[in-house]
Formats: sequence, structure tokens, C-alpha cells
Amino acid sequence: MADGTTTRAAGVFEELTTWLRSNALVKDGRKTSVEEKLLTFLYICGHGVVLRLVVERCGRSISTISDGFHEVLDALTMAQEYLKKINKSARRRERRTSANKRKKREEEG
Repeated sequence: MADGTTTRAAGVFEELTTWLRSNALVKDGRKTSVEEKLLTFLYICGHGVVLRLVVERCGRSISTISDGFHEVLDALTMAQEYLKKINKSARRRERRTSANKRKKREEEG
């Protein structure tokens, strides 16, 4: 089961990096790729690691790590706002559709 979970997680990671890159929310830099920025972000958030530890492990400067972290954070924050708007529109559309169906049934019945 762990293999299936790992495979799904890898697929989600690939989809997320593709989406971030294609929407120009996170860009490859001279030193770091979108994948590395996202991995660093997830590592810091998921494990509660401080930037200095990441700097030691990755061999990058603190400004490179910090800039990449905030680039991903800003992108995901913007994406969250965008998804909230889409979700709100979808719910409104769903309510209108349901109301129209009820009205139609009442008229028929």
C-alpha cells in the first residue's frame, strides 16, 4: 500500500509543479528549479524545519532558500484565492440549476 501512496504522491507533485510552472506562478531560477522550490517548501512546512538547516543540507544561500519558499507560498496563496472564487461560482451555478429543476418539476406536477 505504501507504494501506491508514494506513486499517487509523486503524481500529485508532478501535476502541481506542472500547474505552477504553466501558470507562471513559480519560475525556474538560475540556481533552483520549480521542483526544488516546491520540495523545499514542503520539507520546511511538513517537518517544521528552520531555514538554516535547509541551507546546510542543500548547500544554497539563505536568501535563495527564503526567496524560493516565499515564491511557492505566494503562488499557493494566490491559487487558494482563485480556487475559492471558482468554488463559489460553481456553488452558485449549482444552486441556480437546482432551483430551476425544482421549478420545472413544480410546473409539471
